[in-house]
Amino acid sequence: MALKDILDQIKKAAEAEIAKLNEERDAAIAQITASYEEKRKTRKIEMDGKIADNCVKAKNRAAVFAKMETRNNMLRKKRDILEAVSTDTIEALVSSDQYVSIVTALVKKAAKEFNEGTVFSPKGKENETKKAIEAAGASFSLSNESAPIKGGFLLSSGKVEVDFSIESLLTKELWGELEMQLNQLLFP
Repeated sequence: MALKDILDQIKKAAEAEIAKLNEERDAAIAQITASYEEKRKTRKIEMDGKIADNCVKAKNRAAVFAKMETRNNMLRKKRDILEAVSTDTIEALVSSDQYVSIVTALVKKAAKEFNEGTVFSPKGKENETKKAIEAAGASFSLSNESAPIKGGFLLSSGKVEVDFSIESLLTKELWGELEMQLNQLLFP
């Protein structure tokens, strides 16, 4: 055999080996590509599911937040209405024709607990407070200074100061019960 034939035979064998390796390479690439494509599809389905779940959760959270915000706004408005009712009630009592009688009842209540003391009346209500003290027969003196209240009085006896203001009595002592009743009447 001639050298040329041997070289041709080696060349054919090398080309056959290269073709075989190319086929194996192409098969491996195809297998890797198919595996990757399958994983990509699976991952995409998982991610789409998570996105859908997150969207549902976000919508649910938004709905809950909207309900809470609506409820809070309603409660604030109800509270504003109730506070307006309270303010109007205090104003009605302070400007009532029965104001002296109301303060007289408060002075009598104070006289049961204190034998003497100084009464501080609201500004502009000094005469009515004086009449109430006299009508109650209490031994309280009326101060020349006024108290920062709308109605009723503050009583100072020794080191003790007691708030008998109408706004304090309504808001601190009666408001809880009144608020429940008003809530039921105004917002059935």
